[in-house]
Amino acid sequence: MYICIEGGIGVGKTSLTNILCEEFDLNKKLEIVEENPYLKDFYEDMEGFAFQTEMFFLTHRYGQVKNLHKEITSGIVSDYTIYKNKLFANLNLQNGDLDKFNKVFEVLTEGLPQPDLLIFLKADVETLKKRIMMRDRKFEQDIDSQYLQDLIDTYQHYFNELINYSASNVLVVECDNIDFVFNDNDKQKLLSTISQKIKELNE
Repeated sequence: MYICIEGGIGVGKTSLTNILCEEFDLNKKLEIVEENPYLKDFYEDMEGFAFQTEMFFLTHRYGQVKNLHKEITSGIVSDYTIYKNKLFANLNLQNGDLDKFNKVFEVLTEGLPQPDLLIFLKADVETLKKRIMMRDRKFEQDIDSQYLQDLIDTYQHYFNELINYSASNVLVVECDNIDFVFNDNDKQKLLSTISQKIKELNE
């Protein structure tokens, strides 16, 4: 079972990954974030550093995912999908840079493993901003609310398309009114929902 978790910045992807790995005894595959040397500059000058930032993420995520098929038999949870690069690139890149990115993306991602279960953590801007403040990454503290909203809309469009094309492996989790990190009741309810979804996919 290969499970991927997606959603906006700060929504709880890594936290849920850690919870699932602990509860179901699965391996984890976490994306690198703070290791990206361009990320701080990107948040200060998005247009100037978008291409470097997206290419760094793409190549490093590809490096993580390309041999994933050798590990999937033991069960893996990841706090990202390789396709998130496409979503962020469409949001952050323009014209020639976007064309160059797309060409590299298509070559690198051909034949890569696809998730058996894709969990979409959905939250509004206020929820994301609260959680961003809580985790206290300095370079994220001044993220523009409109950028977060644009990202929410981008994710929503992507998952709407998946659902409209009858993707049965998508689980949408509304996160504005739950706290699966600090509220054990919320955590147990979510674990039960995920367990049921996995059971359905395995039938």
